[in-house]
Amino acid sequence: ITKLKSPIIGQVHVEVEAPVIEKLDFTVDERERVKFVIDLDGAATVYYKDLTDKKPQWKKLCNDKQTMNIGNSCTKTKSFRGGVEHTVIIRAEDAAFNYAEETIRFFA
Repeated sequence: ITKLKSPIIGQVHVEVEAPVIEKLDFTVDERERVKFVIDLDGAATVYYKDLTDKKPQWKKLCNDKQTMNIGNSCTKTKSFRGGVEHTVIIRAEDAAFNYAEETIRFFA
């Protein structure tokens, strides 16, 4: 006779709430560089996508460990092609792949 073990019953926590972009500021300097300052409600990886690129793709601004270590904030400067109005999507994505997005426009 084989003795069967009782099944283990546990709980699974499923993250369903997206991060919140609490503040999104940016400044453009004379050298086509854009400084992003993004405050979040928790740790998240921050990406951007420039829709004016020939092949727009997601690029990382800050990872979740960076945002956690500096008060859930991401501050980065990136260069953009000059003489063009850019449409950029900012995405904050948590470890469960929930995300929030905001779209900004600027001339570099």
